[in-house]
Amino acid sequence: MDVDQQQIGRALGEFVRDELAALPNLIAAAEARQLPVVGALEGYRQELSAIEREETQKRITFLAQEGLALKRRYEEVSRLRTGMTPENLERVSRAASVLANVWPALRQAAPSDDLEVAAGELQELLAAPDLFDRLHEMKSKSESIHAAYEAVLSDAHMRRNEVYEVAVDRVLGDERLPQLALNDREALLGPLQSRVCGTFTLELGETVCGSCQSSLQLIESEIAAVSQYEATARRRIAELTDREQRPTKVIRAADHFSVVETVEDVERGVDSLRDELLKSLDEGNRTIVE
Repeated sequence: MDVDQQQIGRALGEFVRDELAALPNLIAAAEARQLPVVGALEGYRQELSAIEREETQKRITFLAQEGLALKRRYEEVSRLRTGMTPENLERVSRAASVLANVWPALRQAAPSDDLEVAAGELQELLAAPDLFDRLHEMKSKSESIHAAYEAVLSDAHMRRNEVYEVAVDRVLGDERLPQLALNDREALLGPLQSRVCGTFTLELGETVCGSCQSSLQLIESEIAAVSQYEATARRRIAELTDREQRPTKVIRAADHFSVVETVEDVERGVDSLRDELLKSLDEGNRTIVE
């Protein structure tokens, strides 16, 4: 073996070792996101491992026979390495979330033939080995689906705000409300006021409002339930104001017991106290036992 061949063999060995050292992180990143390039990366690693195990002469023979094919695979992996930046991986993850989460919700709420086509094309892009060369197409398809869902969710979000704001205003207009303590007013208004969300936000790939964490299904169910929440608040106002308006009677438990020495003494005192409590309730009193 001449000097040139030895140098070529060493250079090839160094190249293989460097590539094998860099591949695990790349493969792990692809596997974590279930990217369609895992098979190609694994195949490249197996090929390099096979070269590493060979003697120098066989490496040189392989290079002479398969050098161009190895060069092409190296260039393909290099493009992947360049494309798989954290930013691009996040773009792919967002697009995958649009397809897996946003599109099913949108298809159920507002079916569209055009968006059905866009979803099918997005699915093909996410499964393509050259997906990092087609990020612009992926972005366009995922954003069109997201925008349509955002319009549907935003409309429902606005309608919920409107109906609950009206319900809150009606409860606030109840003339009995000022009679209640502040904490009682806050407690009965809370279920209505908490369903008014002042800021609607929706990140690409998400299906719930970023502020109130409400999905389309939850918002629609809460719109349907607004009358029940309002009725509950009004019923609570009635209960609390009725309680405040009823006369109060204080009953001293000690008045029904003298010296307690036997079971009969206990029973006699309990019966007497019970009778007076029932009488007080019949009279419509709020009863306090001391």
